[in-house]
Amino acid sequence: MSLSNHPVSGPDVAVIICTRNRAEHLAEMLPSLAKLYIPSGLTVDAIIVDNGSTDATQAVIAEVTRSCGWVRSVIEEKPGLSNARNAGIEATTAPIVLFTDDDVRIPAYWLAGMTQMFSDQDTHIVQGHVVLSESILLPWMEEFHRSALGEFTGDEAKTVIGANFGFRRTAWEHVGGFDPRFGSGTAIGFGDDTLFGHQVRRQFGDIAIYSGAPIVHHPDTSRLTRESLLTRTRLGAISELWIAAALGEQIPYQATRPVLLNHLAYAVKTLKARLLHNGSPLTQDELYGYYSLVMSLEAGAYTDAKRALGMAA
Repeated sequence: MSLSNHPVSGPDVAVIICTRNRAEHLAEMLPSLAKLYIPSGLTVDAIIVDNGSTDATQAVIAEVTRSCGWVRSVIEEKPGLSNARNAGIEATTAPIVLFTDDDVRIPAYWLAGMTQMFSDQDTHIVQGHVVLSESILLPWMEEFHRSALGEFTGDEAKTVIGANFGFRRTAWEHVGGFDPRFGSGTAIGFGDDTLFGHQVRRQFGDIAIYSGAPIVHHPDTSRLTRESLLTRTRLGAISELWIAAALGEQIPYQATRPVLLNHLAYAVKTLKARLLHNGSPLTQDELYGYYSLVMSLEAGAYTDAKRALGMAA
């Protein structure tokens, strides 16, 4: 890890954005970061972590750091989102850490609202609302599709979603940071924020919900193709097996069902969806069926995960 400039002394809160080869997205997100309202007396350390980009990311970062003295960058060449998240936290001394993504728009009072949540000393982790940009919404999208794209508007949460969450630094230290075996850039591909949220909630209690103005997510429309939906659903199922193993939980019930039974259920759901012709590349019902099928097909990953994580199989 290398720093592009020296850490700010004694910040109250850090805002961290991790990115890799998404210069165009980052360029569209950074203006909303620069326009954040900063309450009087609050010292902010905004850090953009470049996880080994080879595109124009550094040029985009240089532009915003010239105009915003409180924004700086860190380069973490070790691939993996967990490595990038940990590098961002290690680069600051802020007791409160907020995370968001490189493909969002941040409302002006988000920083103030999220930071205020930690005025309650019993609050150790916070999940904020995330909504999808209207530009990506399509008539056939159901709850599964929206949640798969990071949308969250609930009033309770079992874990956190990367686009809008925050926590006390002490909580991060207590659970040992983000696990580098999880998240984008790893073989599993998912689950870094999910695992972390479960770990903190187990140690410190419920996740508080910030229901102020939501962050607006602008994901690539390529994530809505049939191929992408299948890939993300498969990786999500495998990551759930690994997370269960990491938490010492029982194998998810879908993985205990006979493969043939899940095959038949998926086939029935697919036939039903195709007969309805609702325009969806994959309906919510189909994706749930595929998720269960992958669980049963990949049940061995649970044992593999326990072995890899140094736990009794």
